[in-house]
Amino acid sequence: MKIFARLATLAFALGLVLAHWQLFPNSSELATSTTLAQTVSVEPLPLQVYCPGALVEVGGESGVDLGNVERIGEALVSSQTTATEMLVSPPIATVEGAGAMVADAEQSTNLISMIQSQAVDRERAKGLAATFCQKPAASGWLINGSSVVGSESVLIAANPGEVEALVELEIHLPGRVVSDRFALAPGEQQLIPTSGYANGEPAFAIRFESSGPEISMALQNRETRGLNPIGVEIEGPTLDPGNAFSFVGLRDLTQGFERPMLRVYNPGDEVAEVVATVFGESNVELVRGLVNPASFAELPIELEGGYQFVNLTSDQPVLAAIKNSSIEPLLDFAWIQPAELFSAVTIPLSSYQNSVLLANPGSTAIELTLESTTGDRLSFESLVLAPFSQIAIPSSANSMRVEGNGQFAIALEIFDSAGYALLHPRESANLGENLSIRVN
Repeated sequence: MKIFARLATLAFALGLVLAHWQLFPNSSELATSTTLAQTVSVEPLPLQVYCPGALVEVGGESGVDLGNVERIGEALVSSQTTATEMLVSPPIATVEGAGAMVADAEQSTNLISMIQSQAVDRERAKGLAATFCQKPAASGWLINGSSVVGSESVLIAANPGEVEALVELEIHLPGRVVSDRFALAPGEQQLIPTSGYANGEPAFAIRFESSGPEISMALQNRETRGLNPIGVEIEGPTLDPGNAFSFVGLRDLTQGFERPMLRVYNPGDEVAEVVATVFGESNVELVRGLVNPASFAELPIELEGGYQFVNLTSDQPVLAAIKNSSIEPLLDFAWIQPAELFSAVTIPLSSYQNSVLLANPGSTAIELTLESTTGDRLSFESLVLAPFSQIAIPSSANSMRVEGNGQFAIALEIFDSAGYALLHPRESANLGENLSIRVN
């Protein structure tokens, strides 16, 4: 009986299907015809990169002029572009923040890239402040803050857009977060000493987010020891929290008197275990540490020999950077940020003494091609980078393009009588590509 019941049910279902097909013979065609697929080309917005501008001095040259926050001197701007026409041309030097803009469908550092550099020689500030000029962003992180005695951080915010931006700030201190918000009118720049948020804190990070247009943010640092200035530096946004980073350009510039310091911030809710692998010329060292939730850890790194390459891994997303100091020819310091990985990148070089630092973060060798531009003259060089190695290439060219058959890390070291700085290129591109749209 059960078999006959199942057969009867199956026959009834087949009958319903046949009846539906006879009454609606084109129903399957209608169902398929209402799903349309079309590929459309979306042109990206014009590409803009922006420099934060000249050094900011708080309190005047003496430091006792309360409420006096102003720019000093000019920052030199070096740029390169493959565009035949610029919507906004880059300046040669600038006091305020300044940028460049170009429209093109193929966007990258090859289309437009800029750096700024400034030699500073003041009573309370001395050194070389230089940075890669990044594309404005809707959000990001800065990790190089400090406000203990002898340290001063200034947040440089700018809105290069055409509509107002409402900026949300989170100042991440050990164990707590301080929040603030402010508005940036179109074209407005604000110079914000961070002592009101993090007075006396040896380490802090800043997260920012704009509810309107993309904005430019940079964090400037100045240090003194007693009455003697011991360096200045300025950095744009670092890479977002992650589980793996590579650092290029670390080397001993203090003859062992001051060890580099790896700063790690854990913004999460669980303890992070971090391991830094330091690849030297003839040895490999491991630096391990635990970082509590909402806390900072600063881990010293022992150096031997020349340039060191560092890979960092963590079981929780973290922020990280390495502070490296120099004592000759001038007391100065630089924050070495995590390197972005490229298969092709173009960077301008400064008017000071430059070295282009190239590193292979992977376990297989990669081939690189270097194209240097000096005026109208081009020169080419090919090399092979062994696994976990790096090379420094001194250069007086105006710009350099590097292409590889695998991903590589790159930084620009400026080491001059004016001071020491390490610049970290970031890719520049707006969204825009061939999109497949399906309509039901």
